[in-house]
Amino acid sequence: EGGNTFTPEDTSTQGIPLVPVIGNVHRIALPIKEQATAEVTLTWDDPSSSLGLVVKGGSGQQVERGSRSVTVTVPWAKRDLAVQVVPSQVGSESVSYTVTAVLTSLTADADGDGVPDVADACRTKKGPASSGGCPDSDRDGVLDLRDACPRAAGRSLSGCPGTADEKVVAFLDGKQVSSSSVMTRHGRYDVSGSVPASRGTHTLKVVWYDGGKVVTSVTRTVTVR
Repeated sequence: EGGNTFTPEDTSTQGIPLVPVIGNVHRIALPIKEQATAEVTLTWDDPSSSLGLVVKGGSGQQVERGSRSVTVTVPWAKRDLAVQVVPSQVGSESVSYTVTAVLTSLTADADGDGVPDVADACRTKKGPASSGGCPDSDRDGVLDLRDACPRAAGRSLSGCPGTADEKVVAFLDGKQVSSSSVMTRHGRYDVSGSVPASRGTHTLKVVWYDGGKVVTSVTRTVTVR
């Protein structure tokens, strides 16, 4: 929108510089058909002018500025980008600019988790994009690479469970036979396991504790043949 030329009226009134109004910002849509690294470069012809470049969409952007150029690199673009050219200062009758974009398709994904290697902090272990491609095996909010207890959910910064944390404990005929740390504050948490038992009829009780208090419990009579 707006062509590729700015005049002093786009940034000033009677020679007094003002903040560019929304209507004077030129907008360019940059479609992204597949995951890519995007390098967007703005150049202009007038050395007495100064233009700005804004690229909306994509995190971890890197900006490099020259005397008459600005380059914004988006390491991982997953959706269309919105490019804006801002007339910060027009020092002559007009300034013309050119915007170029280079897209490099991202195909390398060593662990096959859908997060390309260029943006994956854990390239050999599968994890969601929301955590930078790193796993959180016990789903306690502490990523495995920083979790001292990656298989046991805990509320501490180390990721390890404490005595007051949530846990599910199984009792067979009144004797504790298993205990599993859980973390339900992030949503549903499924627990499974096995309990050794001899043949005969037994009483199995499963108790959910949180902060040392019983949340709920279930008791069943089971028969092992």
